[in-house]
Amino acid sequence: MAEKSPALLSHLLESKVEEKPDAVAIIFENGGLYPDEQLTYKEILSNSIKMAMGLRELGMSLGDKLALVMRNHPEVLYSFMVSALTGIVSVPIDPRSKGEKLSYQLNDSDAKMVITTADLLPEVEKAAKNAPGLEKVILNLKPDADQDLRDQYTTVQAMLEGPEVLELPGRVDDPNLPLEIIYTSGVTGNPKGVLIKSSRTLMYVVLAQMVWRYTPEDILYTGLSLTHGNAQAVTMMPAISIGIPAVIGQRFSKSRIWDICRKYGCTSFSLLGGMMAGIYNEPPRPDDADNPVKVVISAGTSDIPVAEEAAVTARIMGHRVETVYDCGVAGLHRLLAQQPLFRQATVFIVVAGMEGALPSVVGGLVDRPVIAVPTSVGYGASFGGLAALLAMLNSCANGVAVVNIDNGFGAGHLAALINRKD
Repeated sequence: MAEKSPALLSHLLESKVEEKPDAVAIIFENGGLYPDEQLTYKEILSNSIKMAMGLRELGMSLGDKLALVMRNHPEVLYSFMVSALTGIVSVPIDPRSKGEKLSYQLNDSDAKMVITTADLLPEVEKAAKNAPGLEKVILNLKPDADQDLRDQYTTVQAMLEGPEVLELPGRVDDPNLPLEIIYTSGVTGNPKGVLIKSSRTLMYVVLAQMVWRYTPEDILYTGLSLTHGNAQAVTMMPAISIGIPAVIGQRFSKSRIWDICRKYGCTSFSLLGGMMAGIYNEPPRPDDADNPVKVVISAGTSDIPVAEEAAVTARIMGHRVETVYDCGVAGLHRLLAQQPLFRQATVFIVVAGMEGALPSVVGGLVDRPVIAVPTSVGYGASFGGLAALLAMLNSCANGVAVVNIDNGFGAGHLAALINRKD
């Protein structure tokens, strides 16, 4: 194998296997349904390779889409590794998806096969009838399921049997290939798929080290679904990329979160805003404050990695940076609420995907330079960020400059130069 690339999740895992093969990398916390699953770096690599070989034997190959309809299980992580190793594209689908919504995602992603668990099998089987391109349902047969189902379905567990395997013949090592298609929640219509390349892994490394500022002493926790970008970017990817342990709950529990953090010594966890309210609304217990948590990270937009790239760049160049998230054109009241902060700023970096309208809105509100950054996040006619780029270039607001798609570094550097001259 050629020199390892930090833009490939599989290469980062293999580096950790070389450094500390038997160290616990990720613990999947199963809420008492059955014992928690502690996985070493070597076990993750071996199981991922065996799963890749099993999927190839079933006919999956480069570019084929593999849907995942399940809660947080090790097999979700293995699938991402399979994608990095083979070019098979993972399609994590919110396990709450049912009926037409589930059928839509299976069809829209052009999924060839789907892996699910026994508790979600009836919904998946029903949706599969309306997904003509879907060739096979594979069962992830967990200990709490009816074990007789192994006689009716191909199981992931059968693929994982046998001795340790640490080499995959015919592997693909291309960071420009798609790693996954991740779907939006679909609150205002059908969920929208966003294609994420393997090269995005490098951004997760930067975020972990320079934004989240994780240290070797940290232990991460999330109960968010791995179908969500937050759980991937804040917990799963950093655990693999920089080699710090993580605990991933099968599902979020507002009543047990402090118990879990105490049990495993978790120092940081990630949430979405409403989940924090749920924790605070729990009846207080005497030992609530007796926990090792130091940092809580909350986020919920797909543009954050590019925005943080810009913020990190400007900070490295010696400038103070304030970040504001989740205040796009779909929630102008949240944007307008930031005007006291806006009056203190020298220059604005406005990051947006989709239709790219936000820089024009900000440009109309402020009398300072606005650097617009289009992102490749979007769907339909977004054309990988081109729609946002063209919209920003055609802005009628004065004082708006535009950098290229996903160029957070360029925006941060330009903002730092402007701030220095002010």
